[in-house]
Amino acid sequence: MSRCTTGECKCRWGAEAAEDVLAVQKNYKSSILNFNACVASGRKETTNMALSQSLGTISTSRIIRIQVPDNAEPGDSLNFQIDGSDLELIVPINSKAGDILELEIGAGSHSDNATSTVIEESDSKGAILTRISLESGDILEIFNPNETADECESDGTYLMSWPAGVHLAKFFCSPAAYDWLKECHTIVELGSGLGVAGMAICSCLARRKSKSQKTQIVFTDLPSALPFINCNILANNKLWIEHIETYVQPLVWGQSDINLPCDSPVDLVIASDVLYNCSESIYINLAQSICSMLIETGKRTKRNKRFILSVRWRKPDHERIFFEVMEKRGILLELVTSFRCGCNHLSWRDFGNPNSDQSNKYFRDTHVNVNGSSLSLADVTEDHMQEMSDDEYDFFESRFIQIYHSTL
Repeated sequence: MSRCTTGECKCRWGAEAAEDVLAVQKNYKSSILNFNACVASGRKETTNMALSQSLGTISTSRIIRIQVPDNAEPGDSLNFQIDGSDLELIVPINSKAGDILELEIGAGSHSDNATSTVIEESDSKGAILTRISLESGDILEIFNPNETADECESDGTYLMSWPAGVHLAKFFCSPAAYDWLKECHTIVELGSGLGVAGMAICSCLARRKSKSQKTQIVFTDLPSALPFINCNILANNKLWIEHIETYVQPLVWGQSDINLPCDSPVDLVIASDVLYNCSESIYINLAQSICSMLIETGKRTKRNKRFILSVRWRKPDHERIFFEVMEKRGILLELVTSFRCGCNHLSWRDFGNPNSDQSNKYFRDTHVNVNGSSLSLADVTEDHMQEMSDDEYDFFESRFIQIYHSTL
């Protein structure tokens, strides 16, 4: 499968390369969710290793976090057991006692907080039907048309389901988002694309609300994207039609007059993967649209207003401009840490910043599989991306996704 690497970061932001980590893992598969690990270091001294399951995996792989023991040194071989299977870990160079290593293990596992499984099918014409299983039990069917950017007279970014959108859908279906959604009357999605995140909200809220408590959700994008949003809403609205009112409206970021089809003020604006391949002027226009909706329409309500953004970092030094623009407008974006999604401890100032020790450590100590072999993020190149299996690439992408929020 060919990987789209245009504008991709090569993951070498000042971090030194680490050696392959997992020496014995290729045949390991397990569906056990609770671990008891007994670890012995390469120097044959018994020690305790903190082993915990990571939350929110998107595909069939499972993530564990391992703390380097006090008596371990780079190059030591650590042998440990999970559910009777023996695994060996080589402590990477530049690692030290207390460091947390995040590893992808096996296949077929699903954590308690995993909220979606993604399955894709293609028809004879190349169109893709993506089925996303939500924690609510509903299944979204997302139609991805077989069209090129030239055929749709745009850059084509709305013609696929982007990973940050799927992760945002997972977030909205998780307990972490319940309090943020329960009081919302009007929600607007910017850059809806195929509508994944907005429809996930529709599904989740429909299961929580009575028929008399209808929420209005407005999907927006460029005019040429609207037929695809409408198509997907019609294919899925049986899941929420009695509880949620949906609207689809064209919106060009930065336009001075935003006339929403609903009457009530906006409580929540959401967006995912909207920073991709944008100029600074587009970031300024995007910020203007967000502020117009939340600040101007929000004057009519005393309820809290919120903006939620799901980011897949590609060119962090450039994409940080959007956060700076928002900060100048008085909207401070904070990392959502209550939901496991990629990296949930680095701020937007740190992620991918070569001058950040925390970021360099993250890319050095976080590992992904490339054709069955483990590499640190700091050592992954575009050639490695092309070699990844679909599951490996999904996991790799998830390590660059974060969710931010701001309350006004």
